[in-house]
Amino acid sequence: MLVVSYGNRAVDDTFLEMADVLVEGGFVPVALGSFVAHHSLMTNVAAGRPDADDLAAVRALAAQVVEKLARVDGAEAACVAAAPGNRPYRAFGGVAFKPEVDAGACTACGL
Repeated sequence: MLVVSYGNRAVDDTFLEMADVLVEGGFVPVALGSFVAHHSLMTNVAAGRPDADDLAAVRALAAQVVEKLARVDGAEAACVAAAPGNRPYRAFGGVAFKPEVDAGACTACGL
């Protein structure tokens, strides 16, 4: 199962990129799941996520995957064909913002 979290915008080509790596390694993806999570840099985006409803959706997907795996014949990868994204992958041009820090003020707190 391929699972991604994202900061309330889009997963872009993530599923395709993950699936390509896994298929090349001999794995067969059978399900996809994307879930909104609190953005790591833009802290006002998706604040409080995942919430109880999100976690219920994760549990529901996991249950569906368990049921599906009981029926899979070993050659099922239709979920990849339905994955959002583009081939070739969208070019990554970096992010529009570049956080600046004062390295001299770092206390190595890990935050």
